[in-house]
Amino acid sequence: MKKRWLAGFLCITFFLMMVTGCGQAQTSSIVSGAAATDWPVKVENVNLTKEPAGVAVLSGNIADILLKLRYETILKARSEDCSQSKLSSLPVYSLDQAKELKNLGVDLALTDQMPTPDQTKAFSDVGVVLLSFLPADGRADLSRLYTEVGTAVKGARTGYEQGVKMAEQVLMGIDSVARIIPNKNILLTGIYVSDIDGSVVTGDMFQNSILESAGVTNVAAGSEGGKMDLTALKRANPQVIFCPVGLKQKLESTDIFEGLSAVKEGRVYEIDPNYMKWQGETVMFAVTEIAGFAYPELKQTGSSSVS
Repeated sequence: MKKRWLAGFLCITFFLMMVTGCGQAQTSSIVSGAAATDWPVKVENVNLTKEPAGVAVLSGNIADILLKLRYETILKARSEDCSQSKLSSLPVYSLDQAKELKNLGVDLALTDQMPTPDQTKAFSDVGVVLLSFLPADGRADLSRLYTEVGTAVKGARTGYEQGVKMAEQVLMGIDSVARIIPNKNILLTGIYVSDIDGSVVTGDMFQNSILESAGVTNVAAGSEGGKMDLTALKRANPQVIFCPVGLKQKLESTDIFEGLSAVKEGRVYEIDPNYMKWQGETVMFAVTEIAGFAYPELKQTGSSSVS
């Protein structure tokens, strides 16, 4: 849940930064930076000739990014996992409903899932462009994701530039939280655990940046692929553990976890699972919530300590 003190963090975050490059060709490519014109443009090896008339967002993460980009007004449909309150009035569809989306006026669908061959064919048959984007895997990759999504919706100049600006805004926001973390010379080790089988945030994931910015040294930073050997986790013995809502009780009663310092000292905290999935505005809620649990004194000082 969002805390009252969260507003104290958020008020310091969103600075304006515009970073652009130059590149122009008959069909613009987002690889070389912003183009002189918006259309046509190639995104994910797909040529887009004009601004879409209607967009379906079929991924909670992509929806979060569109909201951050301020492009939600073009949306005509969402998938069930797009549970953001600002999108609650949109009808719910899935990747298996290409024809229905076409009838709704959708000509572009965005997801971060890998569609099946049948799903891809169905969208192609009805003339709806389907684009699938990989989530950002680190700080440096966030701009790539934002510019791809922005370009697909608003073009190689307008959308690209907005993507660069908003990605920078997110990173500057979480860095502003990092600057007010107390006791920076004292190492606080921690981990985010998504299940009891060793699924965690590892160093090759963007979520590792969230933990670091919240002042938590991730004991799984040296692991990859979202997995950490449970024996290694036991040796690392994190001081604080974060997990999705509903997992805490089960985690604390599991052999491999119950002997850890975080469990013994009552420092296991549940957070909204979407905080570690979505890469739009939600990133700020994630880093501030984790920082507040890790450093309770931040809640006491509130926004008066922020400069």
